[in-house]
Amino acid sequence: MSNGRLYGLLFLCTLLSILTAGIWPLDFFPRNNAVVLPELKGLRFNGPHSAQKTATGGVAFTPQPLVWPPSAAEEGRDLTIEIAVKPDAEPGGSRYVMLGLFDQKSRAQVYLSQWQSFLLVRTLQEDPDIYREIDARGALQAGVERFITVSSSVAGTVIYLDGKPAQNYPGLQILPDAAMRSDLRLFLGNSPDGGNPWSGEIRRAAIYGRALSAQEAAEGYASWSRGAPACGGAVACYRFDKPGGAWFENATGPDNPLFIPERPAFARNFLTPIQMDAHDYQDILVNVLGFMPMGFLWFRWVERTFGWGRDKALWTAAACGLLISLAIETTQGFIPSRDSSQRDVVCNTLGALLGAWAALGAFRREAGQP
Repeated sequence: MSNGRLYGLLFLCTLLSILTAGIWPLDFFPRNNAVVLPELKGLRFNGPHSAQKTATGGVAFTPQPLVWPPSAAEEGRDLTIEIAVKPDAEPGGSRYVMLGLFDQKSRAQVYLSQWQSFLLVRTLQEDPDIYREIDARGALQAGVERFITVSSSVAGTVIYLDGKPAQNYPGLQILPDAAMRSDLRLFLGNSPDGGNPWSGEIRRAAIYGRALSAQEAAEGYASWSRGAPACGGAVACYRFDKPGGAWFENATGPDNPLFIPERPAFARNFLTPIQMDAHDYQDILVNVLGFMPMGFLWFRWVERTFGWGRDKALWTAAACGLLISLAIETTQGFIPSRDSSQRDVVCNTLGALLGAWAALGAFRREAGQP
């Protein structure tokens, strides 16, 4: 077999591997992997870091926007989120959503997520999708149950862990200025597009239209520890202590029931705008390195087989990387467990170009050129 044919065969094998990795698993309508815990002790979300390792994970949500009491309007942007969780792992690479408030366009206004052992609280600052992030280090350890209270008012935001203050952010309110309470839906265990599946157990979740005091946060944890969690004054409170099939009632009233569909209809996001964040460096590196072998083999194949010049082989490698990446990312837009983004297209194209550049260097050395 000639060198040209060998490079061509290696290129096709690499291309097949990239396509398989890019669109796997090819499941457009996955089953919901949110299940009720035995003895009605909460919900289990079997995500990618659970023992089952399901790529899509699970989700529970309020199908309609939350109904807030009239008193909530008097509290302005005051908000408290309570949640009792037990993570399965301490994963990196993404922000895995435990609880979030999303608008009707499926855009997060504020959400609690996990990255490694960090509790991350992200709040929308301005368009397009610029977020402010605060955190509590070491709050989420694998296999350890944690009662989290995030209380926010005009004075600032306090994160309580097991009833004790852990972090204080003066002057920061987590409910964005533009957030309309009547437009917000509650999601547990995932984002509306299915792209941020969390792995673990949620034993309790509650939303308050006001800021709880330090004493109230401590009392909330104490009542939870005694096995008699209180929900007084909550907009929505879910104890998961009564069987309800696909529905769980709100412990504070008939409004805001929680729904667990058998097969969620996740929102589709195609080629989301580029966002650069320190937590995403690993994903960026993988997307660049993953396309470098393809660019290298393309250059060697067309240069040896078709006699293309260096410039043509170099830039067609970049074009090939761009087209293949666009095809993958477009397909990923239909797969809930995958994330379709413009950033991946840029990184893939850059990787193909760098691979071709490395092949150009090898070509020059073989030809004895500087």
